[in-house]
Amino acid sequence: MRTNLQARPRSEMQFLQRLLSGGDIVPDSIPSTDSEWQAVADAILDHRLIGVAYRALLSLPENSVPETILQRLQAAFYESSLSNYRLARNLVLLASILEKEGIPVLAMKGPVVAMAVYGDLALRHYTDLDVLVHLRDLTRAMDAMIRAGYRAEPESSPKTPGDLKKLYHVTFRASDGSHFVDLHWQLIDQLWSSYSPDVELLWDRAQFVKLPHGRVSTMCFEDLFLVLCFHGTKHRWDCLKWLVDIAEMLRGAHAWDWSRINQMIATRPGAGAAAGLAVLLARDLFGQPIPAGAAGILPLTGRVAAMAERISREILAGGAPVGAAVSVFCGWPWATLLGLESRFTARMRYFWGMEFVRDPFRWTRMVLHVGDEDRAFITLPKWLDFLYTYIRIVRLLAKYIVRGVNTLWLMAWRIPFRRNYSLPNHVQQNTPPVR
Repeated sequence: MRTNLQARPRSEMQFLQRLLSGGDIVPDSIPSTDSEWQAVADAILDHRLIGVAYRALLSLPENSVPETILQRLQAAFYESSLSNYRLARNLVLLASILEKEGIPVLAMKGPVVAMAVYGDLALRHYTDLDVLVHLRDLTRAMDAMIRAGYRAEPESSPKTPGDLKKLYHVTFRASDGSHFVDLHWQLIDQLWSSYSPDVELLWDRAQFVKLPHGRVSTMCFEDLFLVLCFHGTKHRWDCLKWLVDIAEMLRGAHAWDWSRINQMIATRPGAGAAAGLAVLLARDLFGQPIPAGAAGILPLTGRVAAMAERISREILAGGAPVGAAVSVFCGWPWATLLGLESRFTARMRYFWGMEFVRDPFRWTRMVLHVGDEDRAFITLPKWLDFLYTYIRIVRLLAKYIVRGVNTLWLMAWRIPFRRNYSLPNHVQQNTPPVR
């Protein structure tokens, strides 16, 4: 079986890489068949790149893109733009509702990234909203949202004081079902907090961003960068949109206040490792030079460089990253964060702190719980209903055991434990790797 390490880059991903790097497109590299263009369009939509990619395609020589592909992407672009403006309006209304209750709120991701990074809501696709409140204001904020017509999703709501450490947001559904809002009081649960920016510093350095329907409070640009780096790393950068955001932000990095980033990662070293990984990925995939201000601040170590090289290959191969399997195989999606940790004792501390280790019966309940997907796999008469439990076990083993082995191999061998592991030459010389 071919693994992601052996998979060849997919042509549509390589074309998107060149298209979004901002350089000249060689005519021979432009897709020539309908099937190739369909694959490009599918990748654009799958990676939520409709705004920037559609704009870039319009800059290609005339008749380069088939009319049917342009029409498909144009329709998706108009639909995304309309949704983006509606969500931006809802964000302003929600912030107004909370602020009228005396609850400070910071807008995260979504519309504020679109305006802060691109200056245009239409150029960045998003489907939900994220806002941050102080923990002390959480109960009042939840009550205010419920009065405004939002409904909390039961599985995401904290039920005991201990849940406030294990959870970090509550998901609300709008009254008309049009969108969701994640109400955060932290960026991640307490166990992994060293990889995320300190929310107290986010509040201290908050700024305003103007949206078409009003202004909202958000984090400063440097903190926004760190939050996006953490978010992408947590999900192993499986959506190319996130890396395009980082590459676009880094184009103006010469004007950043790097002392803010230095101050943040002094107490949150994992956040610095996530940012270093993002900088190397933006450089390897989109040719974005490592900012001069990052020298001596971001930990561009051999471990981080090895991780970046692997993820770059995974992205271009167009397949699900090996590390993503951990979210199903072991019940946690943090393989990439754990891979950035160089200290063995710290890795073990994270491992033993995970919920599936502290509550082994949770794993048993998940494996034995028969769901709709199992019943859809094969239809059995009611008197054979008990067989669904065994069918589920076999189906899960067949689906995830190979991915689990690949993930454990990644954690144990691919990312070296040696602290003095040397940086690859292309990182030392600040040049993209040769592919």
